[in-house]
Amino acid sequence: MPNSLIVFIHAVIIIGFTIRVIMMRRPVGVTLAWLILIFVLPLAGAIMYLLIGERHLGRQRVAREAALRVHYGQWLQNLPRNAVAD
Repeated sequence: MPNSLIVFIHAVIIIGFTIRVIMMRRPVGVTLAWLILIFVLPLAGAIMYLLIGERHLGRQRVAREAALRVHYGQWLQNLPRNAVAD
């Protein structure tokens, strides 16, 4: 009975984190690296993904980042064309 429980937990970790990594829609190389880590070392890979795999900014920082992104976009549009190419 304990072996089947371990296999079940192993499968749940792999399936759950695989779905989570794919849903984040990161570049293909990053996604594959996380998936390989999770498939090879399910528990350690899952813990590493939770610790360093996603950015947890909080609401205030997300709002500030969105505002900065708008300002940077406007700034880039106002640059002379030859300055962007160099």
